[in-house]
Amino acid sequence: MRNLKFISLLSFVFCLGFVSKSNAQIAHGQIVYLQSASNESVYLSPRNGAVNVGALVAVHELNASTKAACSWKLEKAGGDYFYLRNVKTGLYLDVQGGAAKSWSPMIQNGKSAKDSQKFQFVPSHREGLHYLHSKLGSGLCLDLKSTLPVSGTEAAIFIKGGGRGVQNWKVIPVNEDDPSYSIVLESIKCINVADPGNEIELFGTIRCRQINNGGIKGPEVTLFNLPKDKLVDMKKGDVLEINVSKKMPWSDLSVEDVLSRKVTFQLVNELYEHDSTSQNDKFDPLSFQWEGDDVFNKTKVSTLTEIEGNDALGKTVLEIRWRVEVD
Repeated sequence: MRNLKFISLLSFVFCLGFVSKSNAQIAHGQIVYLQSASNESVYLSPRNGAVNVGALVAVHELNASTKAACSWKLEKAGGDYFYLRNVKTGLYLDVQGGAAKSWSPMIQNGKSAKDSQKFQFVPSHREGLHYLHSKLGSGLCLDLKSTLPVSGTEAAIFIKGGGRGVQNWKVIPVNEDDPSYSIVLESIKCINVADPGNEIELFGTIRCRQINNGGIKGPEVTLFNLPKDKLVDMKKGDVLEINVSKKMPWSDLSVEDVLSRKVTFQLVNELYEHDSTSQNDKFDPLSFQWEGDDVFNKTKVSTLTEIEGNDALGKTVLEIRWRVEVD
């Protein structure tokens, strides 16, 4: 009898250890990707990056520009259930219309106390994978509308089982190591010259700094520094190739801040056109912003205009090409 009790206790401990291991990354506040077990190149996200309430949810490929959309923050919803809040949109995974029937589409919605937004992570018979049970009941699970999902395949709920492998999901914690970004200054192009000699002599600096959503300034780097005694002659159409990349860590930003882009990059310009007959003409010291819908690793074009200029000839205009890259 004692041996039987010991074996039962051992079995209980083993099972407890297995459940603990399989649910190690599933906890309140955790940010995760939900990777389709039927196609490991696609992840749950709002369809086509939509940010509006009621937008359908689908699966898409994961890359630098879709990280936030493919990331979900887990929030306790009572018992073993969780809300799934999308990091990019701030909206919650929901069953359209709260309908407890197969093939009801998945959407993103404002938070509510309805069971249609509550999901339970249940270990699958396939190691390392999970079902997402809906609290609507009736054995309904998060599913996809194709057994061979590709980028854009829509999500729905369906009765668990039936050999549907697409009901299996891999829960992957978002890497919480501090990512790094690089500010890349590609080039300066002279779009227009407002000078009798049809040429400008350019000098000055371009810096980039990070500001988080609380207005606190982070790191700052110098991308371009051309002293007055080494100025550059430029005519209309000329391009000064720079291709300087400066890398530094994110400062005081959580993973969620990074993915939801609660950060602004300011390109601070202090450029001048040398004028031997008068004071040097300054270009508008705009702090160009990289924010909102700007895309990582994609060139952003910003335009600088000379403040004073020649009224008869118009204004000298420069075009700055730059980008923000993320590891």
